[in-house]
Amino acid sequence: MGGKVESLKKAAHQHSTLTAVVAADVKANTATSKGSCARNLHRLMLVITFVRLMLSNLLDNPSMQLKDALWMA
Repeated sequence: MGGKVESLKKAAHQHSTLTAVVAADVKANTATSKGSCARNLHRLMLVITFVRLMLSNLLDNPSMQLKDALWMA
């Protein structure tokens, strides 16, 4: 996973916004390429959404087991 983090750190120094990072990958026709910043950002967004849904499930039903909250997320 270090390569993904490093690519995003490098992109952060080159672009001022996440939109600019994605736009640069789209312009270079690499947005869907393995290891591209746009693809890495998309995966990060999916993970954040998953964790948010899991925590929301646990908050809505404190007696819910973790495995059930994960399944529903």
